Amino acid sequence: MALLLPASAFADYVIKGTCDVKEGTVILNDRITKDTITIKDGRFTFRGKVKQPVLGLIGLPGSIPASVILEEGEITVTIKKGNYTVGGTTNNKKYQELRDLTASYRTAVASLLDSSMKATGFEKRKWSAAIDSVERAKAKVTGKWVRSNNTYAGLVALLSTYRKETPGNLAHFLEAMKTFSADPSYQLIAGYYKGMLKMEVGAPVPPFTLQDLKGDMVSLASFKGKYVLVDFWYHNCGFCRQMMPSLVKLYKELQPKGFEIVSISIDAKANEALWRKAIKDDGATWTELWDYDKTMPDQYGVVGYPNMFLLDKEGKLLETIVGLQEEATLRKILGKYNL
Repeated sequence: MALLLPASAFADYVIKGTCDVKEGTVILNDRITKDTITIKDGRFTFRGKVKQPVLGLIGLPGSIPASVILEEGEITVTIKKGNYTVGGTTNNKKYQELRDLTASYRTAVASLLDSSMKATGFEKRKWSAAIDSVERAKAKVTGKWVRSNNTYAGLVALLSTYRKETPGNLAHFLEAMKTFSADPSYQLIAGYYKGMLKMEVGAPVPPFTLQDLKGDMVSLASFKGKYVLVDFWYHNCGFCRQMMPSLVKLYKELQPKGFEIVSISIDAKANEALWRKAIKDDGATWTELWDYDKTMPDQYGVVGYPNMFLLDKEGKLLETIVGLQEEATLRKILGKYNL
């Protein structure tokens, strides 16, 4: 039997919006419901109730929606030429402050994506790497902003960067925002943080059994007795692909010494052909596994791509390596273990 909450447990909000589309509809989603709002003479209004701030998405049909925080008070939304501006309530004003701060990065990414779509082969990889570089710069700006905004708007912002944060930073953010510990967004980030803590130097890493190129199931345990570099990547990760020539060279040289590479791709099922082509084009001859359901990145606390983990002969963590690395840097790391 469902329990009815008293009306006082809910807070009223109203969204008042203007749009350069005179007639049509606006779609509003939260985690539970989806509503369609009618646009009349370039204006729309929606009323609702929430127990606490909730992240929603609002947008025109067929367009990329914008984040809006549903909370008590009057929320304003302006849609102009596909761009969204939110305001009115405290958290929405704060979130718009961050959007304004990172606008140039979003514009740069959009331009680079356009160039990437027109490119092929190595040129496509170059654009992908450039996009990743801009995204990392944007994440730094966002992380700095979140550190001084322990509000619900800060939690929403953290959703876009938490995978790029260090364990120490995440611990700080989670402690500062524990007021929102019941929120699904908080719980998602907290779960990821717990996964990062499992990856302590000297501790056994999470086991896995995944499909290889032949369709056979391969487990991490089968590599016991060898040094293993577990490499998380995907076919259109620019930095991942740039590092492949160095890995190919190192593997050929060090494999006779008991060194193995196990690459885990997070490519979706729809990208299987592209995953296989990337492996062939790069000349990778080591074990290639496919995690199309993306079950392992969170367990390993992957913070970006490429993300590699060097394991000892017992499957315990020796080193965590994040991002594009020069061959000399990789040699220095591996050389510490006489490889």
